[in-house]
Amino acid sequence: LWRPWAYVGHSFLNNWYAQLFGDTPAQAVARFLIQTNFICSVIALLLLLSILRKVVNAWIAVAVVFAMNCSTAFLNYSHSGAPYIPALLFSTLTLCLLTVAAERPAKGRRCAFLAGVSFTLACGLWFPYALSGLGMLAAFYFWPSHNSDEKSKVRILRRHLIRVFLCSLAASALPLFLAG
Repeated sequence: LWRPWAYVGHSFLNNWYAQLFGDTPAQAVARFLIQTNFICSVIALLLLLSILRKVVNAWIAVAVVFAMNCSTAFLNYSHSGAPYIPALLFSTLTLCLLTVAAERPAKGRRCAFLAGVSFTLACGLWFPYALSGLGMLAAFYFWPSHNSDEKSKVRILRRHLIRVFLCSLAASALPLFLAG
């Protein structure tokens, strides 16, 4: 997924970067990928902040996001043009969508479906993120419910949404990985 994205950047921005910065095609592609990483890192940190604000105080959430921003992943990978940060964005988006599905059952199916597609993109960009999938499903399954009176109904609904997530993941991952 990363190389086709680089090709898109090369196709649309190569001439503009050559005129504006005097970039060679390789420099233009690197510039595009680094800018992609910067945008993805900002969005990933904002998504992480929104997830953390649901479970901790504001100052703790900001401190964790600040620490994450100062971590090796953001300091090294965001300037390298590697697909790690965009994969982190899609992984964080997956967790965000799963928490929305847990909190709002009316939007649950759609969010679980989109979470499966988002997780496919995360794994397609940086495959080791596949190891975090079970943790995300556990976080979704055990996410606090606003309606504690009907825990059995909540558990049944969440099992159904996990199946939607897994079917969406399989349906989007199969063509991606078969294509190579």
